Amino acid sequence: MAIPRPSELFDSRPVEQFEILKSAINQVIEEHDQQKAVGGYEFVPKAGIVKTGAAAIQDAMYKAGMSPDVVKEWSLGTPIPQTAVQYTGITPYNYEPVVLMIVPKELKLRNTTARVKGIGQGLEYRRITGVSNSTSSNILSPFFTSTSSTVSINGTTLNRPPLISYTGDTTFKPYVEMGFTDAVSLQQQYAAQGFTDARGLSHLALIWSHVLGEERALLNSRSTVLSVGSAGGTAAADSTVSNSGLPAATTTAVYATFSTSLGESKAITLSGTPTTTAGQGIKITSLVNVPTGSLAINIYANYSGTYYKGTTQLTTGASPLTFATVAALPSTSVDNGSGNTSAYDGAITEFNNASYGGYQLALNAALSTSSPGVEFETAMTNLYITQGADVDVIWTTGSITQSLFDNIKTQGTATGYRLNAVTGDNGITIGGAVTGITNPSTSKMVEISNHRYMPTGVAVIHSTQVPWADSGVTSTMKVSNVVDTMVIDWPQIGMSYDQSTYTYGTVVFEAPILSGVITNILN
Repeated sequence: MAIPRPSELFDSRPVEQFEILKSAINQVIEEHDQQKAVGGYEFVPKAGIVKTGAAAIQDAMYKAGMSPDVVKEWSLGTPIPQTAVQYTGITPYNYEPVVLMIVPKELKLRNTTARVKGIGQGLEYRRITGVSNSTSSNILSPFFTSTSSTVSINGTTLNRPPLISYTGDTTFKPYVEMGFTDAVSLQQQYAAQGFTDARGLSHLALIWSHVLGEERALLNSRSTVLSVGSAGGTAAADSTVSNSGLPAATTTAVYATFSTSLGESKAITLSGTPTTTAGQGIKITSLVNVPTGSLAINIYANYSGTYYKGTTQLTTGASPLTFATVAALPSTSVDNGSGNTSAYDGAITEFNNASYGGYQLALNAALSTSSPGVEFETAMTNLYITQGADVDVIWTTGSITQSLFDNIKTQGTATGYRLNAVTGDNGITIGGAVTGITNPSTSKMVEISNHRYMPTGVAVIHSTQVPWADSGVTSTMKVSNVVDTMVIDWPQIGMSYDQSTYTYGTVVFEAPILSGVITNILN
């Protein structure tokens, strides 16, 4: 059942249009409930869920106005806690007529990623990734002497020019399942009558949770955990750090985990039990075998049963600047969330793998102040020279774009950068942000876009298109789903109405070699 698109509903009248959206959702729920009750749906292979004759009759009854009241509910105290009325005097009580839904939303990747129909249990694609002279690592001279040049073709030596070579691969991406569940109690059904469409709100919130979860997954998901078996180091007090929050005491033990864009690895036990003065930090010396793909190091210090945690996006062993108490130490026997075997690999995981992505740099430093933006210019030049890539967008964090802007402002000599000051009604409007950077190899202006779900210290340098018309690749990043986002209303077998979302598919990066990532940026 299709519902109106948000762009068709939300304009200059947000409250009224929000009510229209909820009404449309409830209409779908009501029609679904009626048809389900009389066996109005059946599954037809290759066609999906279709209406039976009984459903067609129900349609006619519905359109004729012969339907029962819509049942709407959630549960008392959830998601909004129950509170007593604050004022009980003989005065009016002003009560907003709608439940306000102030939920932060960002769907930059999902809204710009192609979605295609999939079948079966996974998607396989085969690529020719190189021919002679296509890359700097596969150079073959075109010159030859026709009277003496020979090559072997199928075991036969012939007088021919040099024989070219190919590189290629086969990739299989298994489809994975995604979904969430919500429930609406019967009690709330009656309590909310006449006030709000609680069941419609539940469906709307469920859909938002699902698409926002997919947005995070497209960027951050990882299907394998970090291997930390050979990682190690020694914990030591760091007197260069002050006001860290650590006490003046001797540690019982110190541990470290390595973060991916998804979570933390299994903890390793560091050598040494440093004694800190109040406010000092803890660094890792003799750090070895940091797992590939690590975006940060987390240091946990046990002070006789009081646990502190500090995080730095540097993977050099530098001490975090601040530590805070935590309730428990991480597990040293199992992974703490650095990967999920039920997930697919998102953009950061894919591009940060040297076997797939075209450029990887663990900066482990702040952005250049003497040449602002040089890190991104170097990355784009490298991608152009080695792969012929023409980068389209850089996804990063607000703090990194702020650092770029600050580095430009603090230049002490004349530079090639331009700052625009906008005149306001009462003077100058100050402030600014870096929104683009020129690719020095192609002269194209590359957009810089911030993303709320981007991990600290990370910038993704992405080519959205392959710059060659005969590639066969319509989009370098696409979602292939057997079942795209759907809502399932479960049979009512208890004292609630239950509903779930479901998606079966994967995200595919058919040309990751044209993109890259810079990690461990200090800002």
